[in-house]
Amino acid sequence: MGKYALAVLLPACLLFGTAMAGEDMKVLIADRCLSCHDMEKVCVVKSNDVKWWKDSVQRMVDYQKDLLTAGEVDAMGAFLAVEANRNMVCAK
Repeated sequence: MGKYALAVLLPACLLFGTAMAGEDMKVLIADRCLSCHDMEKVCVVKSNDVKWWKDSVQRMVDYQKDLLTAGEVDAMGAFLAVEANRNMVCAK
């Protein structure tokens, strides 16, 4: 029975963790990005290219030092490269 419980619980925990990470990233974007521009810049772009998004986020950090850590730049770029994540951030 223990193996079956693990087989069910592990995917559920991973899914919950991903959803929580998404909500955390949504809050981080609202907190750090909206002070300079609205979400239209994020919502109109259709690119799923991780490098493009990381480079774009890094450009924002170059304008405003200490906006994000290097890890946050990578995480935000990877997050925004996923269309479903952009849709979540852009939902009204």
